[in-house]
Amino acid sequence: MKSLIASLALVSCLLAAEVASAGVIWFAGNYTGGGGGNWLMKVNYTPNNSGATASALTGTLQLSSGTVDFTSITVFGSTTNPLLSIDEGGPLDRVSIVSGLSDGGTKAGLLNLYSPSTGIDIGLNPNATDSNIAALTKLGTAVVGSVTNLSGFGGNLVLSGSVVAPEPGTFALLGGLGLVVGRRIWKRRSAKKQNVATV
Repeated sequence: MKSLIASLALVSCLLAAEVASAGVIWFAGNYTGGGGGNWLMKVNYTPNNSGATASALTGTLQLSSGTVDFTSITVFGSTTNPLLSIDEGGPLDRVSIVSGLSDGGTKAGLLNLYSPSTGIDIGLNPNATDSNIAALTKLGTAVVGSVTNLSGFGGNLVLSGSVVAPEPGTFALLGGLGLVVGRRIWKRRSAKKQNVATV
């Protein structure tokens, strides 16, 4: 019984850690251009409690044909710094992401991946706080965007999709732990039944 409680406590801690880990958003969907395919994006950010733009945006955009990383690059003659910002849409606010992408010699601009309509008004001059970003990136919130000048990945791509659940690996880990805990419980119950039967 103690082992079961300890195992459940471990799972609870992992779940709490996932909930508490602010600053990560996952998106997924499909794209057209370059043959088309699926995409999965992880975005890490540092919230900003006194401005509409979050800083230190990093992450990856995984396409059917490869993966590109967020970085500061020069697009069309100007430097594109990774940014996540909250736009006041009067009253339908949205989250917008503008970033450079790089994969070795491959460079491109992720131009305005955004939530076209959330139905949420978080107030005038909203800041890029964790709570505001979370409110505007609820699971299932639709997103659209485009990637331009992405050599090696089909040039210009149009992205469509939605906000998805946290890191897929997390669910795989929790699912694996659930199987381990369940198997141990089953073995112990079987062993107890056998001991009772032999007495």
